[in-house]
Amino acid sequence: MFVFVCSPGPVRTVAARSIPGFNQMAQSAAELSPLRRNVTADDVAGLATFLASDAGAAITGQTLHVDAGHSVVAG
Repeated sequence: MFVFVCSPGPVRTVAARSIPGFNQMAQSAAELSPLRRNVTADDVAGLATFLASDAGAAITGQTLHVDAGHSVVAG
């Protein structure tokens, strides 16, 4: 059995852009991020694809942060 959590930061999507203030929040998040960018849906999908592949077969019981480094600086 495989168990993992994908914990994304704010993700720029079409739906998220319709939330009042999202663009300003996302810009601020990118400026504070160690990678200086926002997370995209493709970033999250890439992790899910990797975990579902043979290459991810030995990974279980983990929380994986897809947050452009926010969890590293937030502690």
